[in-house]
Amino acid sequence: MKKQSTKMLVLVLVLMFVFVVAGCSGSTDTGDAGQSDQKDTAKDSGDKGSDEVVFLTIGTGDVGGTFYPVGSTIAKIINDNVDGVKATVESTGGSVDNARMVGDGELQLGLSMGSVAYSAVDGSGKFDGQPRSKLRALFATYPSVSQWVTLKNSDIESIYDIKGKVAVLGMAGSGSEVDSKMILNAAGITYDDITPKFLGVGEGAAAVRDGQADIQHATGGIPFGGMLDLAETKDVKFIPVDKKIVDQIAKEKPFYYAAKVPANSYKGQEEEVSSIGVKVIFEASTDLSDELAYKIVKAVWENMDLMHSGHKATLAMTEDFVAKDMPIELHPGAKKFWEEQGLTD
Repeated sequence: MKKQSTKMLVLVLVLMFVFVVAGCSGSTDTGDAGQSDQKDTAKDSGDKGSDEVVFLTIGTGDVGGTFYPVGSTIAKIINDNVDGVKATVESTGGSVDNARMVGDGELQLGLSMGSVAYSAVDGSGKFDGQPRSKLRALFATYPSVSQWVTLKNSDIESIYDIKGKVAVLGMAGSGSEVDSKMILNAAGITYDDITPKFLGVGEGAAAVRDGQADIQHATGGIPFGGMLDLAETKDVKFIPVDKKIVDQIAKEKPFYYAAKVPANSYKGQEEEVSSIGVKVIFEASTDLSDELAYKIVKAVWENMDLMHSGHKATLAMTEDFVAKDMPIELHPGAKKFWEEQGLTD
């Protein structure tokens, strides 16, 4: 009897061991299945886009110029009004850098002078032989006006007088530098005839103020922050771009037009100054979906009061300005919106 009880005890212990092992094995299988289910659920949720955020980077320019505050304002409008999108700004070299990077997909959005955007699509100028065929316009933001400033006691009275001088022409490769060269060439002046300096607006203004440069040029919205600071600390004068130069440039590049720096845009500048201008466009690649392009344009158009508060140059964003006479094609999503508003050519 004792022997039989011992055998039964052994049998029970063996059976208990088998069940424990089986239970552990089952627990492991259940755990793997649970992980798999969680992964699949997360994947399904991601596929449905419920938690996804689209990140957009806007190429701007020198923080002392106009691109940066305008781009920052657009970013705020997008963040506040377009669901599922997070927009940030990046300070870049300006128009040329932005057109290149948006065209290459390194940035999703950017600001460029119309002349630079045209060259990018055309594969000319700074983009010689390397066109950015996907580059498209979403809307025009403001007129980019050529502004040449020097100290009031300078002997420079016209563009022609810049020959032999130290001239700040904007950051290398920027839209300001492109326009500097174009305007000087129209006046018969090359870089060999001057001492060029390639600086941003703030640095350029400081160079003129401190006597390290004779004149500064920048193309952009009115007023430039750096030039405002210069006019507050020194007596300055603005040099006109005469009609002969404007006509010569506009004949070859019709997206340029005669423009003005209105009187009292800067301290001590009591009379308007004749100049040349071109539209600044907010650009994207055709890789940006039509739906998202449409939503961005709609958000900006419906928040023009905020655009105007970001920089007064955007007061130019009227019905006749935002989508007509564009230097490059409109993005399909933008075109749809502007056509619905009746604001295209």
